[in-house]
Order: sequence, then C-alpha cells, then structure tokens
Amino acid sequence: MSIRVLDTRETYRLITDGAGHFAVVEVRCNHVYSLCGHARAGAPDSEQGMAEVAAASGWSSEAAARRCFDAAVRGEEYFKQMLW
Repeated sequence: MSIRVLDTRETYRLITDGAGHFAVVEVRCNHVYSLCGHARAGAPDSEQGMAEVAAASGWSSEAAARRCFDAAVRGEEYFKQMLW
C-alpha cells in the first residue's frame, strides 16, 4: 500500500491510499494518530504508520475526510487565537 499526503496544515495531514480511501492523521512527537474515526491509535510517523492508524480507525470517503481535515484546521486556529 502506498500512502500519499494530499494536504498538510498545522499538525494535520489528509492522506489517501490511492484506492479511493481517505483519512486524516495528526502528527505529534514523531507519531501519527487517527483523527476522524473511532480509534485513537498511534504509530510511528511513517508511511506504514499512517496506513496502520487509518486502517485501525476506518478509512473514509474523500468528502468526509476533507470535512474532518477542514474542521481540525479551523479548530486549531481557534485554539491558537484563544491562547494568545
């Protein structure tokens, strides 16, 4: 499986496996975590790690993953403004 990063903003990545599956992962301390799914599994920040966490929480459609990605980025911006 080949994972491709479609977009990166803040600590978030919108990824695809090239077979019509999409997911959003968050990168923290050299690990990736599934953002939009039931499981919050973590794995090393690598192509294999991104594939593992996406599979553990379930891949999404492109539209659902993009909504999740946009919401995460908006939320990050909101929290940055609140802290400063």
